[in-house]
Amino acid sequence: MIDTSGSIWFNNQGSEENPPDFQRQKEFIINVTNGFGGEVGLNGIRVGLIVFGTQATSEIYLNQFNDRTALVNFMSNIRYRGTDQRTNMVEAFELLRTDQYLTRLGDRPDVPNIAIIVTDGRQVRDHTKKSHYYNVNPSKLHGVIIVYFCCFGRKHTKGAILHV
Repeated sequence: MIDTSGSIWFNNQGSEENPPDFQRQKEFIINVTNGFGGEVGLNGIRVGLIVFGTQATSEIYLNQFNDRTALVNFMSNIRYRGTDQRTNMVEAFELLRTDQYLTRLGDRPDVPNIAIIVTDGRQVRDHTKKSHYYNVNPSKLHGVIIVYFCCFGRKHTKGAILHV
């Protein structure tokens, strides 16, 4: 899951020598993907991707790619959603649970799932609902064995991540 909220952009406007944090996030997920050995596909590694800001969307499903080059090219071309986006990890985790780890979309019940969340950790409370960001509960992700948080941005909020 990668964060496309406004704080990812504003914390580091970047240049060619120092790309914005959103670009660094994409490079990170590509490097992680390339770090997994073996083939990409039905009998190899499978990668899903959720992009989240104010809303979360599944950009890649576990059964979508059978070729590493095509997968990496797709990741490279994911667009930043705009500086008006807010960090909504609640919706991202819900989408991970309800739209990614499904057998019909490529999940294999006998293979451990790994979720990597790349964010600056600056979760925004949703004032339209009674829920608060502390309600993000990775333990609700049945079958996900490992959840990693990776923080990007000069002003990432470690405390928010610890509460998630």
